[in-house]
Amino acid sequence: FSEIREDRILIYTDLNRTPRTFTYKAQLSVSGEFTVPAITAQDMYNPTTNATGTTETFTVSNAAD
Repeated sequence: FSEIREDRILIYTDLNRTPRTFTYKAQLSVSGEFTVPAITAQDMYNPTTNATGTTETFTVSNAAD
């Protein structure tokens, strides 16, 4: 199950030790440098079980520039 919000995507899933990949598309309407926040994961029933990834940046340039 997932919820798409204006500033984030919430994904609810069962996890185990098998690696998973979640992919999403973002639509940008301005040029600039942007930061992708770190992914965070938390056990719904035991919040002390959690993980945090790293932040990344990317640049969007106008084709006319």
